[in-house]
Amino acid sequence: MKKILVAWVVLCFVAAPELLAQATNSANGRVFGWKVKSSTSTAYLVGSIHLAKPDLYPLNPRLENAFNSSGALVVEVDVGRESGELAQMMMVKASYPAGDAIDRHVAPEILQQAEAQLAKSGFALAMFAQYKPWFLAQAVLLTELQRLGYSPTNGIDVYFLSKARDKKKILELETADAQIDLLNSFSDHEQELFLLYTLKDLDNNEKTVNEILESWKQGDADRVEKFLTQSLKDMPELEAVYKKLIDDRNEAMTRTIDGYLKTSDTYFIVVGSAHIVGENGLLNRLKKAGYSVEPL
Repeated sequence: MKKILVAWVVLCFVAAPELLAQATNSANGRVFGWKVKSSTSTAYLVGSIHLAKPDLYPLNPRLENAFNSSGALVVEVDVGRESGELAQMMMVKASYPAGDAIDRHVAPEILQQAEAQLAKSGFALAMFAQYKPWFLAQAVLLTELQRLGYSPTNGIDVYFLSKARDKKKILELETADAQIDLLNSFSDHEQELFLLYTLKDLDNNEKTVNEILESWKQGDADRVEKFLTQSLKDMPELEAVYKKLIDDRNEAMTRTIDGYLKTSDTYFIVVGSAHIVGENGLLNRLKKAGYSVEPL
């Protein structure tokens, strides 16, 4: 099973899905959020679901209360700021130069699979001939998820960005430019694998995303981690990609959050749930740095 590609899009990257564009949430039970304290500051760390359905809401009151008590919202990328310019930048960076095309970089049989999948949604492969495999993979997956009713506009990060706009300070852990450059940095072979495994798992998308959302609603960090790590055993060739997408970014994010915790402000940090869990996740890194970490 190749659930990890779906999980990466839903739990890991915010810029690309947004720019491409059922359980009861009571006050009881766990939520996918934690309180991180230093001697001077508090940071509420909340895992984001980047694509969701409207019935994800209303959110648990504990999340809303933590947001209301914070002076700043921190997100991976402020996707609502100059979104048209960001989308244009992504299209440019995702494109091959004149005279080049995706069929020079991806095996014909893989492109045939992509063509068949796109046709189900009324798109032609020719529309994506100038774009790189990572872009095509995300476009195919996003189109399928939107067909199932999932949308970036219902994402946790977008929800809190809309609440914070013109009311709270909004900070970014990364930039859309950096996220797109990271995707562009993958070799032709890595991008082809990314596309291949995305196509192979499309039939399981609805089940996979529903399971991810159920785990998030239950605050089950261990279960979310399994979605991200278990499938790596089946495809070790993508381990280097995973390191770049998750571990390396976690290291940089931890440094930024460490800086926040040295101030006297209160922060509400919304970051892809994939970055929070696991041995190299933000929670474990912040614990090792000596900060107090407890569930919300």
